[in-house]
Amino acid sequence: IYENYQKSFRTIGLGITGLANALVMMNMKYNSEDAIKFVDELMNFIAKNTYRASIDLAKKKGQFPLLDREKFVQSGFIQKHMKDDKEWKEIKDDIIKYGIRNSKMLSVAPCGTLSLTYGNNCSSGLEPIFSLEYDRKVKMGGQSDNNIKIVKMQDYAYGLWKQMKELDKDVSVEEDKFVTAMNMTVDEHIKMLSTIAYHIDMSCSKTINVPTSYSFEETKGIYESCYNLGVKGCT
Repeated sequence: IYENYQKSFRTIGLGITGLANALVMMNMKYNSEDAIKFVDELMNFIAKNTYRASIDLAKKKGQFPLLDREKFVQSGFIQKHMKDDKEWKEIKDDIIKYGIRNSKMLSVAPCGTLSLTYGNNCSSGLEPIFSLEYDRKVKMGGQSDNNIKIVKMQDYAYGLWKQMKELDKDVSVEEDKFVTAMNMTVDEHIKMLSTIAYHIDMSCSKTINVPTSYSFEETKGIYESCYNLGVKGCT
């Protein structure tokens, strides 16, 4: 059944990681208006080119088998983008003409282990920097508690920044640009999530950090805000 589903719809999950580190390296605060504007343009660029690539694949290999071209271009995702960007009208016309290879293409996963290993502890997925420096428990050589070692961890961009400072190199990034998850308001978390989710045709993984004093009604308000902004899921 899963094989048939995948061959019928050809879903894939292109996403991002290291966003917060990329922003700070560009001397932007994750929770600033400049960052929101940049990320909005970046994710729209990624979405457009992903859809164009899938249309090109359809020309060569054919559309996904269960595609109804007219219904597909009436999706909320394509329709809302057409209002903001004339290039999406061209994408819509090309889907009608050539089809599209993949039914869904964009998703932002948590990317925790990937970011820790391959990203050298870069920021994870679309999340802000978790912490600049912290201790992490790691089991080395076995799974028993005797194998637990405490490892000093450092955010990738922050470590690079400190290293360049120590070498007396010119660094344009100011230290106050290193915003961490706990330094942000709930609304700032939601704003970045909704900005990115707008350009994602599946879903985004995002932890919204809230104070322990938050009431039930305040927590309920987070879900209502996300729903009203068109976000499919929040944690």
